[in-house]
Amino acid sequence: MKKHNNQKGVSLYLAVVVMVALLSIVLGTSAILARQFKIVRGMENSVVALYAADAGIEVVLKDAYNNIISLNSHYPAGGGTFSLDNGAEYEVNVVCCQDCGGFNPPACNCAWNAAGGNPCLIGVSELACGGKYYCLKSRGYYKETQRAIQVNL
Repeated sequence: MKKHNNQKGVSLYLAVVVMVALLSIVLGTSAILARQFKIVRGMENSVVALYAADAGIEVVLKDAYNNIISLNSHYPAGGGTFSLDNGAEYEVNVVCCQDCGGFNPPACNCAWNAAGGNPCLIGVSELACGGKYYCLKSRGYYKETQRAIQVNL
């Protein structure tokens, strides 16, 4: 009986095909996982940026409670951003939604009640504010992510 040698190399071919199939599965899975890790990292940065914006709102609310907000102020004072311990930053713009009836704005001081106990009315130029007293616009930054919060008082 004579053996045919035309089946030489079939096992090598089969091994290469199986290896290519396994390699493509591994590379495809790792590409999907890399994208998912990037998304999760972005969500973590987003949460930190949102908390930084919230910290800015809390600072302004504390000043509002103590009645020491000035007209159209910016937090931190002088512009720029305020850095937190974790590397995040925030900035807050405060717009006074009051027209103090001819008072010099520093005398009005954007207080809950103006001099004489009468609350200021909403000014025509700031009707877009939507708040009775203040509009707080806080923006938090962390790495490449930024998140904003707007509060109308």
